[in-house]
Amino acid sequence: MAEPAHHQAARPEWLPCYAPRRAPAARLVCFGPAGSSPAFFREWSKLVPADVEVRIVGLPGRERRVREEPVEKMTVLADAVRDALMPYLDVPTVLFGHSMGASVAFETARLLEAAGTQNLAGLVVSGRSSPRTQIEVPSRISELDDEGLIAYLDDLGGIPPGLFDDPDMREALLPPFRSDFRLLDHYVPELRPRVAAPVTVLYGNQDRRVSAEDAARWDEVAENPVEVECFLGGHFYLSDRAPEVVRSATRTLSDQHVRSLH
Repeated sequence: MAEPAHHQAARPEWLPCYAPRRAPAARLVCFGPAGSSPAFFREWSKLVPADVEVRIVGLPGRERRVREEPVEKMTVLADAVRDALMPYLDVPTVLFGHSMGASVAFETARLLEAAGTQNLAGLVVSGRSSPRTQIEVPSRISELDDEGLIAYLDDLGGIPPGLFDDPDMREALLPPFRSDFRLLDHYVPELRPRVAAPVTVLYGNQDRRVSAEDAARWDEVAENPVEVECFLGGHFYLSDRAPEVVRSATRTLSDQHVRSLH
């Protein structure tokens, strides 16, 4: 697997890549929803231009890192992702986060800007209520018992029907979901500092957790006006509309940042 030239500092376990580019002109870094693994974005490397590399944030406690303790504090997680990302910021990079991943990407973007990085080309948050709404309506999902958590996930969508009927699958899959929801339940976003990079907000028109008005409130944490895009579908609208979502996510990788995307 090709790594950045200054590979001594790289921590590839945090940023697995299904299709490394030999000399990428840009990168798209993806942050998944609660309970997910890097495989959630496996196909995205086929949807980006040939000179854009897709890296996926791989959290402790799943896939190849299944034996590691999960991180349940946002500040600790964002710090670790920021450190892991630094060696990969040799080219313009967009952060894309869906649901929980949107909050992790948001906090990571602020840390990267505080560190003075010049190559953060954009932040794309998807399927996530605005920081203001998160403050006003705190999450309590981790307090649900197993049956309540499964009912919540079924209502959210994105989970194959009957998946949790298998006791082995329930035992394997519920702990990552629960640890991620504990992270979210204890996370209280700050409204400052604002993100200087372009911010794009994506949501599904049938997602009861993110309204058009709420999506627009992400402008409270952005230095510049946010671009809001609505897609057909529910919370996991991106599963059916990946090509369109990827186009939106890479739009800020314009000619002023990279030599060519086509």
